Amino acid sequence: MTIGKRKGAAAQGAGGTGGNKFGGSLSKNDHWYIQQAFGLVENPGSGWSATGGNSTVESGGNKYHVFTTPGTFAITGSIPSVDIVVVGGGGGGYPGNPAGGGGGGGGVYIRTLSDQAVDLIATIGEGGNPNPNTAGEASILATPTAPEAYKAPGGSIGGSDNNGGNSYPTGGQSAGPYLYQHGSGGASNGDSGGGGGGSGEAANGEAGPSSPGCSATGADGGTGMGSGGKFAGPIFAPIMPTDFVDALGPAGRFGGGGAGAIRCAPGGANTPGSGGEGGGGRGGAEPNHPGGGDPGRNGGGGVANTGGGGGGAHSYGGVGGAGGDGVVIIRYAT
Repeated sequence: MTIGKRKGAAAQGAGGTGGNKFGGSLSKNDHWYIQQAFGLVENPGSGWSATGGNSTVESGGNKYHVFTTPGTFAITGSIPSVDIVVVGGGGGGYPGNPAGGGGGGGGVYIRTLSDQAVDLIATIGEGGNPNPNTAGEASILATPTAPEAYKAPGGSIGGSDNNGGNSYPTGGQSAGPYLYQHGSGGASNGDSGGGGGGSGEAANGEAGPSSPGCSATGADGGTGMGSGGKFAGPIFAPIMPTDFVDALGPAGRFGGGGAGAIRCAPGGANTPGSGGEGGGGRGGAEPNHPGGGDPGRNGGGGVANTGGGGGGAHSYGGVGGAGGDGVVIIRYAT
C-alpha cells in the first residue's frame, strides 16, 4: 500500500496477517511517517496529559500532583485510572480548662477514578483555630457539574470539659469503594484531657489518665487513615517539608488526632501525650516533664497539609494547637 509518497509494506487483504484499519500492514517506519509527516495520532484514546497543583513529583512509575491551595487539575484527553486522596482540615485543640482535649483529625477520602476525562477542581480546607476554638474545614475535589463530588469533612474541635474531639463531626463510616473512617475523642479524667480521634478505622483518642498526678503521661491522639502506601511520605521528600514526610510515614497516613493536655501544679513534672500518626499535634504539659526539653503548656499544632488535629493546652496559661490544613493529591501511572 502507499501512504503519501512513501511506499509501505506489502498490502494484504482484510483476512491477511498483520491486517489493520487501512487493510494492510504497517511497518514501524509507516507509523513514524504518519505521525511526523501528517501530524496525526493513530490512537487518540491513548493521547492524554494533565497539569495543575502547587508541586508535582514522579516516583515508582507514577506522577503525583499536590494541591496545598485551591487549583484545577486540568485534563486533556482521558486518563485511564486516577487515584485521589482528599483530606479535610484538622480541628483546633481546646485551651486548658483545666486540661484541654485534642482536636480531631480531618476526614480522609481515598478513591480510584476510571476513565477520568473532566477537570477536577480542588478546594483545601483550613485547620481549625485554638482560640476561639473552631473545627477544621472540609476539602473538596469537584467536577464542573458536581460541586461536592469528592468531599472530606474537617475534624471537630478539641472537647470542652477535657474531652477529646472527634475526627470529624458527623462520625460514622461511609459505604462505597473508598476509605472514609471516623474515630471518637477520648474521655477526660480529672486533670487530663482526652486525645482527639484519628481518621483511621475506629481510631479513637485515648482517655485521659485518671488521677494523673505529676508523673503521668497525657492521652495520645488517634491514628490517622493509611493509604496502603499509595501516598507514602518518602515519595514527597523532594517537594514537601520534612515534617509532612515524617507525619505520613511509609503507610501514607493522614488525619491523626491531637493529643490531650495533662495538668500538674506549677513546678511539677509530667509528660505530654503524643499526636496520632498522620500529623496530630502533641498535648500541652507542665514544662518540667521528665522526658527532657520544654514542650510548654501550649498544645502542638497539627502538621500542615496532613489534616492533623491540634493538641490540647495545659490550663496554666496554655493555648491549644491549631489544626493542620488539608490537602488534595492526585496520582496516575506514567
